[in-house]
Amino acid sequence: MLNDGAHAYAYNAESEIKSAAGVNYTGVYPERSRRNGDGNRVEKSSGKAYWYGAGTEILDESDLSGNITNEYVFFGGKRIAMRNVSSGTIYHYEDDMLGSARTMVQAGQTSPCYDGDFYPFGGERIITNTCTQNYKFEGKERDTETGNDDFGARYNSSRLGRFMSPDPVTATPLHIINPQRWNMYAYGMNNPLSYVDPDGRDAIAVNFVGEVPLGGHEGIIVVHSDGSATYARFGPMHANTPSDEGKVTIQSLKPVKFGPDGLPTDASYKELAAEVAKTEGQPASTVGFNYFKTSDADTIALQNWIDGWNTAHAPDYDVLSSNCAAFCIAGLLVGRAIENRNVSLIPNRLFMLLSSVADENWTWQGRQDNREPKHKRPKVAPCLKRRDGSCVDQ
Repeated sequence: MLNDGAHAYAYNAESEIKSAAGVNYTGVYPERSRRNGDGNRVEKSSGKAYWYGAGTEILDESDLSGNITNEYVFFGGKRIAMRNVSSGTIYHYEDDMLGSARTMVQAGQTSPCYDGDFYPFGGERIITNTCTQNYKFEGKERDTETGNDDFGARYNSSRLGRFMSPDPVTATPLHIINPQRWNMYAYGMNNPLSYVDPDGRDAIAVNFVGEVPLGGHEGIIVVHSDGSATYARFGPMHANTPSDEGKVTIQSLKPVKFGPDGLPTDASYKELAAEVAKTEGQPASTVGFNYFKTSDADTIALQNWIDGWNTAHAPDYDVLSSNCAAFCIAGLLVGRAIENRNVSLIPNRLFMLLSSVADENWTWQGRQDNREPKHKRPKVAPCLKRRDGSCVDQ
């Protein structure tokens, strides 16, 4: 039991809050008190139940008898409207760049019935509030009993500026690079003006099986929650040389489209494959993807790492040590998609190894899912070496 000075909280064995301020949070599995199979809260004993779509979006709310009270409309992954079932009234949301609901306007009206601003850690500054709505900071539900925001995996307290449970991912190499990560309760690495921490998007390792004879070639794509994507590749300054000055090439890609499961659609994978294959001068049928889901903070870190190569001096290229595979894995390490350094630097071999730890794998023949259960998967990642054998910190 924990008391923050305002409310009492009870936790289960997995450090998840199972009750707060006398309200129980329940799920479909008794051993996981507040989650369903996708990690979402199912109901509150105070009288509210949640009905989800194929993803994590709450499409309906009901009482505990199943009578629908509110319906929600989403477009492009964002909540844009709410319908109160009993009155039939429709309200439209207007969000800011973080997804926080800044205003609500009743259909047929021109002035907002809710108008609010948010401080960096989610504290609310109300200007107008004549219509009730609970989806506030970053579009997450603010519980009326505690004032905390339900971020899915954890609850965020805007009053404390901290999460109410520890980060389940700890002791990675990035904790050495950025000690702020050791604060397991911090929101957005304690820098909410630079980072957000909703549900995250992704990193993709790209394999070209036939580009280099007997070895293949490897690149990396960073994908943001709005679908925007960037491709980066590392190679010798002069083509077909085993040892040379290194060169990093960066290219913006067409937006990725996501399916109901939150993963790219097969059509979007094919578009990506065709686009990067054209860049490499290779057949699209030789492209394979290892897809990793990461947090938004880590996605931004990976994007910043890629963008940094626009001005940073690339390391020397060596086909056996500091090659395209080492570059790809160094990026995956920065994006915290993988964590261990024990991996092959042969690109085609790397693709097979990453297939066992990726959230999804794709080749021209479609989705490939030959993975071990995620809790059994090994973690992998390397050092991007200079000629003298030291690691590049970039």
